[in-house]
Amino acid sequence: MNELPEVVTHNYHPERGPFRNICELPHLEADRVLREIAAAGARAIKSNYLERRFATEEWLQSEKQRKL
Repeated sequence: MNELPEVVTHNYHPERGPFRNICELPHLEADRVLREIAAAGARAIKSNYLERRFATEEWLQSEKQRKL
């Protein structure tokens, strides 16, 4: 029988739990988590990823509010 890997998907990490959104963290904490992910061998992460991600999340929330 195959064993499950320590990290099952990008939505689960044994120390952080399932379905966490990096944008719910303060910017410095989000940056730390992103550096940990990169150090663990994730694909290359662009230097402006967090800024773009936070901007996208803000736009999504704004559009959700506007449409509702």
